[in-house]
Amino acid sequence: MITDLVKSPMQLKYELENLINELTSLLNNSKKKKEESLSKMLNFRAEIKEIDAVMAAREESYALYCALAQPLLNMGLPDSILSPCELAHLESTQSALAAFFTNILHHIQDLTAAAEAETFRITRLRADYQTQLAFIQRKSKEIYVAMNEEKKRVDTYATLLQSKIQGLEEQYMFQTKVGKLGLGL
Repeated sequence: MITDLVKSPMQLKYELENLINELTSLLNNSKKKKEESLSKMLNFRAEIKEIDAVMAAREESYALYCALAQPLLNMGLPDSILSPCELAHLESTQSALAAFFTNILHHIQDLTAAAEAETFRITRLRADYQTQLAFIQRKSKEIYVAMNEEKKRVDTYATLLQSKIQGLEEQYMFQTKVGKLGLGL
């Protein structure tokens, strides 16, 4: 405290202005970082809404596909009707009818393969959706935690600067009130 009394009012005023500028800069930078973090979190929320909407559309499409394909898949003709021997017999006797049944059988087989592929695809998309969702939620949480830690650091440092500013203001007021030139001169 003795060395503080040695400082001139001009020196105190200069230090006071520097501390006020540092505090203002700290608070402005903190505000910018907070706005950036909030912007990122809003972007993440928008991304979540977007992937939720995309996944809902995919699920709806898959449900409609299954609803459309299931009756045809359930219609699968018994093997006894389309056994190779009977199919060969039909081909020899009525080639047009045999070609029709063969065509239906191939379409049912294609539809079955397509349904299995679609089921595999939607399962993979669900897994990708969960992975994306978990990633975005983890990133949002990291940003939120970092924001809170930054706020604590800024608040602590701002409190320190404010106490220094208050001390310098008191010292400046004391020195300028005691004499016209102050104690430090």
